Amino acid sequence: MAEHILLKNEHLTVDISTMGAEIQSVLDKDGTERIWNGDAQFWTGRAPVLFPFAGGMKDDYFLYRGKKYPIAKHGFARRKEFKAEIVAETSATFLLDEPVADYPFPYALRVRYTLKNNAIEVDYIVSNNGDDDMYYAVGCHEAYMAPGGIENYRLVFDKEETLLNYPLENNCVGHIPEQLTDKEKVLPLKEAYFAVDALMFLEIRSRAVTMENTLNEKKIRVDYPGFEHLLVWKKPDAPFLAIEPWLNAPEFEDAGHELISKTGIVHLEPREEKAHHHTITFIG
Repeated sequence: MAEHILLKNEHLTVDISTMGAEIQSVLDKDGTERIWNGDAQFWTGRAPVLFPFAGGMKDDYFLYRGKKYPIAKHGFARRKEFKAEIVAETSATFLLDEPVADYPFPYALRVRYTLKNNAIEVDYIVSNNGDDDMYYAVGCHEAYMAPGGIENYRLVFDKEETLLNYPLENNCVGHIPEQLTDKEKVLPLKEAYFAVDALMFLEIRSRAVTMENTLNEKKIRVDYPGFEHLLVWKKPDAPFLAIEPWLNAPEFEDAGHELISKTGIVHLEPREEKAHHHTITFIG
């Protein structure tokens, strides 16, 4: 049975479940819920950890050294029970190292959450526990409450962006994107953007984006150094927005199935470890 770990400081109270090492709630200093509440009418998730891949593989499988491996969309970590390895008042580390038949690498995934003032620092620490090469990626998928409807919100990027959205179909994207902005920092959000799926920005320059609204002074800033792809997603008519930095990108429709050629895949040498980091700051 999943255990709940509570982190707290003077600014934030954060509830994290050992199931998927997933944030369940973030209350700010005013007692306002900032993370999506999992309302089943729209989407029961809240902030799943995407590992060993973000998104879906073409035809739901990959090839490695001539063998075919089926893989579920967004990987397996979100449906696994993590061990609460280290727990303190303002920080917790969760460990998953359970072997998975369709993932051919001995691995360890640690997810560490640390409260610093009004921010949550999130670290994904991936270890290759084997004596051979290992390949993986990580995706963030935190969804934030958007009371009043998404058209009262906008995204403000750190750099001017010519935003190119690559529409998704059957886990893959085409080569011809839709241009949403031309050298602008601000993207006003529209419900129509999410009629099919997510906005997929595969050529993003910014490494931080802020979700602002016209209803009050509350904002959410996501800093994602080291993540080269950004997705923005919601369910139609749902009062939330997911801001998703990914290491890997959705595959183009004409791509092959070889794991090592997937865009954004990370290679670990035997016994090597790498860390990936993003920060969520709750403003107002």
